[in-house]
Formats: sequence, structure tokens, C-alpha cells
Amino acid sequence: MNKRIGIILVVVAVVAAAGFYFLNVSKKEDAGSYAAFLPQDTLATVSLTHLKKISDTFADSPLGHLLTKETMGGILNELQVEAQAIATYNKTYDDMVELMNNPVFLSVFGDDTALAVLSPDLARLKGDPQGELERSMVVFATTAVSGALESFAKLIMSDTVTTEVVDNVTLTKIEVAKDDVIYGSAAKGTVLLSYAPQTIVACLAAEASELTLENTASFLAAKEYWQSIEAETVYSRMFVNSDALRNLLAGAEESEISYVAQYLEGITYFSSLTYQQGEDLRSDSRAGFVPGKLHPALQAALEEQAAVNTSLNLLNENTLIYDWSSSLSAEVMLHSLAAGDKQEFAELDNVVQQELGLSFEQLLQSIGPQYGFVVNQIVNSGFFPVPKVVAFVEVRDREQATTVYNAIREKINQTGFAEEQHVEADGQTISYWSVLPGEATQLAMVLTPTMLYAANGKSVLVDMLSQLVDSTKIGAPAAASLGDELKSQVEAAGLGAVVVYPARLGNELQDVAGWLFSTLAATQGVSASKLGEEIINMLLAYEVVAMTTKLTPEHGDWHSIIKRQHQAATTTN
Repeated sequence: MNKRIGIILVVVAVVAAAGFYFLNVSKKEDAGSYAAFLPQDTLATVSLTHLKKISDTFADSPLGHLLTKETMGGILNELQVEAQAIATYNKTYDDMVELMNNPVFLSVFGDDTALAVLSPDLARLKGDPQGELERSMVVFATTAVSGALESFAKLIMSDTVTTEVVDNVTLTKIEVAKDDVIYGSAAKGTVLLSYAPQTIVACLAAEASELTLENTASFLAAKEYWQSIEAETVYSRMFVNSDALRNLLAGAEESEISYVAQYLEGITYFSSLTYQQGEDLRSDSRAGFVPGKLHPALQAALEEQAAVNTSLNLLNENTLIYDWSSSLSAEVMLHSLAAGDKQEFAELDNVVQQELGLSFEQLLQSIGPQYGFVVNQIVNSGFFPVPKVVAFVEVRDREQATTVYNAIREKINQTGFAEEQHVEADGQTISYWSVLPGEATQLAMVLTPTMLYAANGKSVLVDMLSQLVDSTKIGAPAAASLGDELKSQVEAAGLGAVVVYPARLGNELQDVAGWLFSTLAATQGVSASKLGEEIINMLLAYEVVAMTTKLTPEHGDWHSIIKRQHQAATTTN
């Protein structure tokens, strides 16, 4: 039975995305052992562990249920997908299940699997990007099974398995199909597979010379970061060699690509760890910095990130989505715009000047760096479901912000579409315009000494201003749902924080889904009710999804967490 190495890589990607569904394993791995075979300029690596345990439990997870032939078959039939496409999906699913349950495959890839991308040749990459990336990739697996490579090749990939000598190295040659060959080697308990024999030869030569990725300062720093994290079960580790990436991008002929390399100055590596802790899936990432060597835009983002988040009072027990950032920096924005089309920037500046009465730079200097939005519910406006949203941006220069605020009000009034009305709350004047019947279609704005708020509906602004709360702290009900650790992490985030409540969102979306699917059936003649039902069921299985970002002079840290609903976790486990 023919199986391509691409299937293995698909398995890698699926597992990396779905690790949070699975059981805990206490085994400690030798993180990064594959790096002993990689040249020092290797571009990136990703490793997976506990693949067998993941394959054993995936089918019982919400995502596993969605992807079954039965569930997807019902969805695709409702969407009126062609029978051939459904048959192709079913075959792919069967092939994947068979591969993941094959004892020979699991003997090689079940415990520790890694994919690495060596630095590609820039000229070949430009002429044949797919082919050069394939030539640059190598898959590793750690196994103690004697003869595992040959057994794996014959039983899983091809009946045609021979040997070939390349640069005095004997490799296993696996003919998957005509003109489709994979090469392999087994050394020191490690299996290497690649489309290009020279890639394996280069890896074996690096291992023999000890001039390997394993010994570089950047990989050692990434490994130290992995080991600093207390993790019950590790599912994946990722590493990006920023020096190699910067060199690759800098050599590009396209200026818009080569320019990106400048933003990598002062960054030593990127690293991430995906793991399970209790019932939660977590992913922690870090970029190492050389203090004082960062690109000016990134340095500005570091210096202007908020010491305190002044919008945390908006995160409450009814919140569906909360998104906050402190990246609205004039210096950051102007650096980015200056790198683009000068004429477009001049035109943008002219439009801002005409509409708001100040330059684009003055606009950026009047607001920020904090901004974001929060969604607390989805309501029926009388015509269609509408999310209740509060958007906000910090006031930096009160005088200039007032000029902007009044200019926006004037532009709205000039349309003549709705009359401006006012309501007072805690000494602040809220302006609002009733666009359609129903409060959810009102546009409401208020400028406070510290923040400019806009919402669809004045009542949410009235309630917000009337509550005497500390805007720098998360309220007790919301804090309880986050837990002490996640609450502290969100409050300490300096550059950004996103908190989503999938189960709450799923409950709110049920009525929306009904309206949407009935509209789709009436206008397009197709149904997507089963797809909507499955998506909502997946949302209901998870309590909180949160991501935070913080920069220091030495590194940038990103943390994300997915918390399952306790009842769902008990049922599936």
C-alpha cells in the first residue's frame, strides 16, 4: 500500500493543533535530541511526542467526532458537495486511521517524531518553491526497534525498497511511485527520512562533525526555555533559527521580502512548547532578544507597552470576547508606513488632515497606545442578530483627542441620517444616533479624560460609566472563571491580551445559527445546520481560550491556554 511521507507531515500538523484533547503522560523526553543531526544553519524544527497516546484518544474528542466520516458525510451532503469529493475525504480518513493504528508506524513514530527544514537554496527556492522546500525537509523518529526503517518502508510506504550509495553513504531508497522516491537512514536509534538524499547526507555529516544545531547558542537557549516550563505532558516543541531566517529573507530580490529581514535584527530565536497541564492545553512561546539591538519599531513597541491595562473592568461575567492591545504607537505605525509607498502615505495623511483637522502623525500622538473591544452578548435587533460591542482607545492628548472626537460627531451629523442625542452618566455626556429601531442599532460614543469609547447602544456606556470600579483589575466574577493563575497572567500582559469564552459564545450563537441557516436555505437552496450544530457543540466543550503577550528587554513572551468545561472533560476522559 502506497503511503507518502506527506501523510506523516499531515499527522504532525493535526496532532500539533489537537493535543489538548488527550490523556496525560508522565514520561520525560530528551528534548531536542534530533538537533544532533542538524546543521547549524537549520531554519526550523518542530517535534511531537506521545503520538500513540494521541491517536488512541483522538476519536473521542470533539474535533475527532467532527472529522469522522459519518459526521463529515452528513455535513458535506447538506452542503451538496459532489459525491467524488466525499469519497476522496472518506478514503483520506480511512488511510489516516489505518496509518495511525499500524503497529509498524507506531514503532517508529509513536514516541518521538520531529520535522526539520534545512536552510533552502534561495535561487532554487525562487524557481521551484515547493520542490526546494521538499528537498530541504527531513523527518526524524527515535526508535529502539531493530530494522524498523526497512519494516516501516515495506509495510507502510512501498514494496520497492532498495539501497543506494550517495557520497559514500548507503541510504535506504523507497520507491513510493514512479518518479516519487523517499530516502532514509537509521543511525544511533534515530530514523531519518527525506525526499532528497543530499539532505540526509548533510545531516549525517553534521552529526559526525559535531558542528550541529544542538551546540548553537540559540538552540541551547530554546532548550533551556522548554525545560523551564513545568509541563505534565508535552505534545510539541517548535524552534525557529532567526539568524538563518534573516539571512534567507535578506537575500530575496523582492524588496518587500528583504525588508522584513530588518525586523529580525536583535532577535536570537523563536521557541514554543505545547503541553497539557491538568485539563488545560497550554502553549508558551518566547523570542530571545539582544537588548538594545532590536529594530526601532519593535524597540518602540517594547518601550510603549502599557505598564497597566486600564480596560480590565470591561472583562466581566457576561463577556464573550475581550481583545486588548497597547501597540497603537505613533513610532511603530510611522515606521511601518514609511517602509511602504510614499505617495499612498501622503494621500492618507491628506485625507486625515481634511477629515479630522490634524495630520496622521498628530492623530497617532493623540490616542493610544491602548485600544481594543469587548463583546458581551448577541441580541436580536428586530431584523437580524447583532453583537453588542464596546470599542475603546486610550486618550494620550486630551486636546487633540477632543478635536478628533468632535470631527467624528460632525461627520456623522452631516450625513443627516440620524439626529444626535445625548444622555448623561457619571458627569460624562454620551452622544448617540438611532440608526434603526432597537437600541442595538444605535451608535453611541463618549470621550472621557482617559478613554474614547464607542458602542452600539447607549445603555452599555451608561452602565459602564455608572459603575465605580477599578479599571485596572478584573472583577471578582470574571476572575473566578479565569482562575488565579490566568487572571494574573491577563492583568500582567503588557502588549496584548485576548480572552474568549467559547461555551458562552456557543450558547449565544444558537439563535444566530438558526437565523443564518434558515436564511442560507432560503436564498441559496442549501443547508448547513449540521455543520453549525457541530461547531456549536465544539464551542460548548470549552470554557475559556486566552492569549497574552508581554515584552521585556531580554525576550518577548506569548502564553495561550484552552480550558475545557469540567463536565465535558469528565465525560470525554
